[in-house]
Amino acid sequence: MVALVVAAACVRLGIWQLERLAERRAYNAAVLSGLNRPPVHLDSLRGGEAENRYQRTVVEGEYDPAHELVLANRPRRGSPGVHILTPLRRTGHDSAVLVLRGWVYAPDATHAALEPWREDSARGIPGYVQAFDTSSGDAPAVLEERILRRLSYNNAAAAVPYPLMPYLVVLTSGGDSAAGVPPRLDPPSLGEGNHLSYAFQWFAFSAIAVAGTLVFLRHSRRHPAEHTDRFEPR
Repeated sequence: MVALVVAAACVRLGIWQLERLAERRAYNAAVLSGLNRPPVHLDSLRGGEAENRYQRTVVEGEYDPAHELVLANRPRRGSPGVHILTPLRRTGHDSAVLVLRGWVYAPDATHAALEPWREDSARGIPGYVQAFDTSSGDAPAVLEERILRRLSYNNAAAAVPYPLMPYLVVLTSGGDSAAGVPPRLDPPSLGEGNHLSYAFQWFAFSAIAVAGTLVFLRHSRRHPAEHTDRFEPR
């Protein structure tokens, strides 16, 4: 009975890993669908982040460094750092769009010198639309220092004096080689992880539990005396 319970649990864990693999493949497909679409100007986007997520776009406007934010604890290639988030004001629009301009090194993964990385404006810089973090619970924001622990819309909107668009834009080029421009972020990862191999492992554990039980039962039926003697009280 115990072996059957163990086997059933292993099967359920294997199925769970396959479900996670399916979710990851659906995510990858959504990313590719957006990134493979032709880029459009930011002003031509309609709807919210759900309709435009991962849509390639180009941004133009004036940055507002006075209301710049940092997103803490963003490592890159093994180094601690932060992401720079700058509101972009566009002509003829009352609202701003938050632009993730790139990554900079921060020894404590929280505080970074932003002055060397100022950009006055964006003129046709490519990027893609990304959603705000919608996971439950807002991590505390240190608005006095303009530091966000989690990139939720509420935290970001509370830090600027004008409306924000319901999505942000992640810039993808124009960094690293240009002086005064922070390294842009790498494209979203499209790996599938180890879900498939983990699923096989759980199914194998289930098979081993069942096979081991069958072998034990067969042996106990052929040699009942051995098992009786083994457990007889003396």
